[in-house]
Amino acid sequence: MSAGPQAMLGRRVVLWATSSSMFLFGIAAAFAVDYYTFMAARFFLAMVASGYLVVGFVYVMEFIGMKSRTWASVHLHSFFAVGTLLVALTGYLVRTWWLYQMILSTVTVPFILCCWVLPETPFWLLSEGRYEEAQKIVDIMAKWNRASSCKLSELLSLDLQGPVSNSPTEVQKHNLSYLFYNWSITKRTLTVWLIWFTGSLGFYSFSLNSVNLGGNEYLNLFLLGVVEIPAYTFVCIAMDKVGRRTVLAYSLFCSALACGVVMVIPQ
Repeated sequence: MSAGPQAMLGRRVVLWATSSSMFLFGIAAAFAVDYYTFMAARFFLAMVASGYLVVGFVYVMEFIGMKSRTWASVHLHSFFAVGTLLVALTGYLVRTWWLYQMILSTVTVPFILCCWVLPETPFWLLSEGRYEEAQKIVDIMAKWNRASSCKLSELLSLDLQGPVSNSPTEVQKHNLSYLFYNWSITKRTLTVWLIWFTGSLGFYSFSLNSVNLGGNEYLNLFLLGVVEIPAYTFVCIAMDKVGRRTVLAYSLFCSALACGVVMVIPQ
């Protein structure tokens, strides 16, 4: 949803637009006058929330160096678990659904007001030919990290003298069709999509079904978020030790095994 707009408008603009839309559609759902209006508001809320997650991930990754990228990318998603904890806690304390909806929607307000303090990412600025702005941000990043800055003009000259381009102002553009460039890349793309679909289906199935496990439904959801936090740490350590593919295969196998065990447990 957000891949096209963030490529044209930049990461910061799309972050602000999606967070603002999350607030507006969240409030609209709270004041829905009928079921169909509520469903429409929730539908658009889900769209902008998904876009917000994607552009937020891209924004952080474009500021993180390669040495810390694994931990940053994984623990960025750990805030999803923190959100689950807050949802369960808010639901336990606030039993009026429309008030509950409004409280959760207002979480985005501080970010909406402060979003413009964030700088645009150097990668997007370079793709738009705004080299001076990108250089200023790189200098600030170097200062914060107490490191010497680099000259982007020199790096770009070295990079663009290859077979891609002979002009320092030309930027190679990419699109979705590159994911199906040949049969080998197509298989990998479809495999990753299938894994993502399977993982999301399993996660949300367990999340939504947590209220049917017996006991306190709010506690069930809270514990579902709690267990994710150490899991993220384990995944980071394991990926650094044995690699991504091994951890992914092990996780998928354990997930399938757990689902099979759940099926044979008596009601």
